[in-house]
Amino acid sequence: SQDGEEKFRALEKEIIKKISQYVGIVIATGGGVIKDPENFKCLNESGWIVALYASPEVLYKRIAGKRARPLLTNQDDPVKALEEISNERKGMYAQAHFQVDTENKEINEIADEVISLLNVNKEIHFKMS
Repeated sequence: SQDGEEKFRALEKEIIKKISQYVGIVIATGGGVIKDPENFKCLNESGWIVALYASPEVLYKRIAGKRARPLLTNQDDPVKALEEISNERKGMYAQAHFQVDTENKEINEIADEVISLLNVNKEIHFKMS
């Protein structure tokens, strides 16, 4: 928040390049990481990309009162700001291998769904290879 989004995105890009070279790991990113085509390319080449989504109202409830969110700072209507961010990124999220609706789910349900999805697709991938 002190150095601005541009500096944050540059550091994020550097880290994505490094960690996307590891095998057998999960990389949990923020939603803006795939705004940069190079980040998307690195992540896509290293494995499957799973986009998690929920409505702006649910997202706001999840983050309200927690650590500062620079993109929502000084917003009169943070839910509307989240809606605009979601709409801006929708096309990028559609490029992910999988999309998982997290709307009314607990974290363990979401994790189970992602694991199941990846396991099924891993089996299909290996059978086709």
